[in-house]
Amino acid sequence: MSWWAYGRDKTGKPVVWQIDVDLMQVIFVLGLLVTFFAPSLLRGPMAIFADGIRFLVAGVACLVVSKTSLFRRGIWVSWGPKVMTKWWARLYKLGYALMAIGVFLVLVAYGRAS
Repeated sequence: MSWWAYGRDKTGKPVVWQIDVDLMQVIFVLGLLVTFFAPSLLRGPMAIFADGIRFLVAGVACLVVSKTSLFRRGIWVSWGPKVMTKWWARLYKLGYALMAIGVFLVLVAYGRAS
C-alpha cells in the first residue's frame, strides 16, 4: 500500500513522493493502541472520565505553549496556525486533536454513566 504526497522542492518544481506502508505494520500499530486503551474503557465511566480530563489538560497545555510563541513575537490576536512556524503549528493542531479526544471520552463516560 502506498500514499502519494505532492509538493514542491526548494526551486519550486513540483515533486511527487511515494510513501510505501506495509499493511501489517498498520495492523500491528492499531493492535497496540487497542491493547493499551481497551482495558481503561472496561474499568468504568469514572476511569474514562479521568482519561478524558487528562487529554483535555494536555491539549490545552499544547495550545497555550504554541500561542506563547506568538506572544513573544508581539502577535496578541491571531486565529489559527497561519502565522506560526511549522513546528508550532503542528503543536497547535495536536492540542486541538487532544482536546477533541478528551471531549469525546468525557461524553462516552457520561453516556456510560447514564
